[in-house]
Amino acid sequence: MTRYIDTVPTPAHVKPKKLIVLSAPRTGTHGLYLALQELGFKPYHMVEAIMDGPSAIRIMEEGMDAEFFHRGKRYGREEFDKWFADYDIIIEMPFFMLHSVVRAYPEAKFLLTERDPEKWAKSFENTIGHSCQRMEQLPMSVFKYFDSFVSNMSSFGRKQLGYCTNGFGLTEEGHRHLVENYED
Repeated sequence: MTRYIDTVPTPAHVKPKKLIVLSAPRTGTHGLYLALQELGFKPYHMVEAIMDGPSAIRIMEEGMDAEFFHRGKRYGREEFDKWFADYDIIIEMPFFMLHSVVRAYPEAKFLLTERDPEKWAKSFENTIGHSCQRMEQLPMSVFKYFDSFVSNMSSFGRKQLGYCTNGFGLTEEGHRHLVENYED
């Protein structure tokens, strides 16, 4: 099975990775992204993935599928270098492919921001969780079939929510698993 990342051309130059932020979404990663930009770095964060459009979301989902669900070959240095060639810092994306990113860039410095697990779970539910719910309701439940970006974001969010809640979604049991999985 051909992976989408394999269709991405190998870059002529890859910036060395100065820092890799391993933190989960909703732990101050966006503020860190903005601060690092202000300091002159070029970080890759979910903001970049959204601006890059459907192809970036597809690459992200494919990497997460291999990492979390063992569907396909995990990304290694070659794949990450294709994806992040122009960036010297990676933020948030490593959360979805933690083991593979750490193995791919052993020379990089790593940073982990943390948040109170209960507050993190509530924030995750209020953003990612509710976005996933809205994608299953009209009009988005229909619109996603006509827009590849919305379709890919919907699929990625659904998988992320399912993984982080152990398949229980936005329920009390799902909340418990969100807290436990965050702590782990």
